[in-house]
Amino acid sequence: MSHAPMKTVDPVKWEDYRLLKRRLLRLALGLPFIMGLSILLSFAEVGALNTVSFLLWIVYILVAFYNWCAYVVYPCPGCGKPFRGRQLIRQTCPTCGVAINP
Repeated sequence: MSHAPMKTVDPVKWEDYRLLKRRLLRLALGLPFIMGLSILLSFAEVGALNTVSFLLWIVYILVAFYNWCAYVVYPCPGCGKPFRGRQLIRQTCPTCGVAINP
């Protein structure tokens, strides 16, 4: 059984994908900070700080959701079809066989 060689794509085309992955990592690492800050703000007796805490959470959730959706539907540079989250499990595109994030 011989396997066909994996197709490769110009590494420059993967730069947006790498930036998106880094953004998601920063969002995941920032979650404890946002949680701690909002808990501290919610203990304050000032009503305005509770509102700030709530708005901070809403903004964080919206930004995280937008970035996650962009990550899931990111198009393959080889064939242009979206990964649909399969890049978490696979090392190649299921459609064209290009190596994911070489």
